[in-house]
Amino acid sequence: MERGPYRPVLGIGLDEASHDNDKQQYRDAVKDTLFASARLPLIRLDAQQRHQPAELRAIIQGHVAAATH
Repeated sequence: MERGPYRPVLGIGLDEASHDNDKQQYRDAVKDTLFASARLPLIRLDAQQRHQPAELRAIIQGHVAAATH
């Protein structure tokens, strides 16, 4: 069974402590611009924080549902 073409619906970024320096903030701004121009949401998560699977699933499913409607 052949499926249709796949396309991304979101990006996930893990922000570490290094996101406080100027160089990384510039890189983040470039990523933000790239995703905005592609009309894709970029979910930023704190890499130092423990994320529960149910929380991540809800965030991702919300974005996927919005992208497919």
